[in-house]
Order: sequence, then C-alpha cells, then structure tokens
Amino acid sequence: VWAGSVKKPIKFQPLTKKAATRLWHRARDFDRQTRRQGCHGGAIGHAALKVLETLIFDFLNYASGRLDPSQAAIALKANVCERTVRNALNRLRDLGILSWVRRCTESRREGRFVLEQDTNAYAIQSSLNWRGYREPPEAPAPAAGTWGDHPALPDVVTQAAVDRRAG
Repeated sequence: VWAGSVKKPIKFQPLTKKAATRLWHRARDFDRQTRRQGCHGGAIGHAALKVLETLIFDFLNYASGRLDPSQAAIALKANVCERTVRNALNRLRDLGILSWVRRCTESRREGRFVLEQDTNAYAIQSSLNWRGYREPPEAPAPAAGTWGDHPALPDVVTQAAVDRRAG
C-alpha cells in the first residue's frame, strides 16, 4: 500500500456536464495562454490535456461526481502509455487542476489482515485554484444603438403628457 492511502469512503462532488466542459475549455485556453514561441504547447502540455479530456469525458460520472479510474484504464482510453499518464497527472496536480486521494481496502487473505491498494479518487478543481491561470475578462455589454437594443422608455409623467396631447 502506498503511503498516505486512506480506508475511509470518499465523498464525490457532483459536477454537471456543462460545468465540466467549461473547465475543459478553460484548461485548453490556459495551455494556449502559456504557450511560448518555438515550444510545443503551454504549461499543461498536450499529453496532460489528453489525460484531462479522457477523465472529464470518458470517466467522470456527472450525477455523482465519481472519478476513480485506474492509470491503466486512463492510458488505454487516452491512447498513451501509463508513464505518460503518471507524468500528466503529476503536472495537472502541480498546476492545481486536479487533486486525488490514494485509497486502499481492507481484506483477509489466508487468515491474515491485509491492506490492498485501490484506485485513486480524483477531483477536478475549480479554475479559481489553478496556479498561473487568469480568468478571461467578462464580455463587454453591447453598445447602445446596436441591433436588439431597445430605446429607453420615457418616464410616466412625460408619457402622460404625450398621451394627453395626442388624445
């Protein structure tokens, strides 16, 4: 069993598909923001983006928030080797995008009490916690007089005066 493994049950937080997709797009934008000329990718990197995409779209249960695939399963779905998955997971953790808890289970084998390593329980963090990431600015409000802009209504007194003159 790895050091730091826990036996207690994990509480997963539900994450809607829309919110998960938004996090994926923010991670991709973060990688683009940190890209340097003459280098492949940015702070996250291609392999870590692929692993994050696999976690979000192939393994995340949106209703329960459960996210606990093995590294071998992630490697198979992402079409990369297990070492690449380990490196990508570490990079995602170092950037604050992903966190996990090592889990183990109790069992008895040949009358002996043993702890067996279980898969990690992963959690995708809010983009507010990502190291080095800047939220995109809010979109500006449409300019006055543009398509779909309605003229301001006159106040009640002015409207009554106009109605009185017309009638």
